[in-house]
Amino acid sequence: MRQRAHMESLPLVDTFTTPYEVWEERPATFEEMVSNGHPGDVKVALIEKISDAYAAAAYIARVGIDNGLGTSSRRLWTIVPPTRIGRRQCPTRPH
Repeated sequence: MRQRAHMESLPLVDTFTTPYEVWEERPATFEEMVSNGHPGDVKVALIEKISDAYAAAAYIARVGIDNGLGTSSRRLWTIVPPTRIGRRQCPTRPH
């Protein structure tokens, strides 16, 4: 009798648990840099909020590559790696 290999599946990872937000930004004024404690850009208006893979694909097709969108997905994989990796089991051979 042949035994069936038991494969456990990995848990699904939702990379858009926290939606990715695309903002219109402008350089900070001197006063804003002082109040924020660092130089940088200031968010002016929310352009788009991406909360699923389909919306991400549509956004990339429309505007091109967005390094922040790819970075947020890769960051999630490094922060929350799969908790368990299934191992392939070979059927036992008769002795």
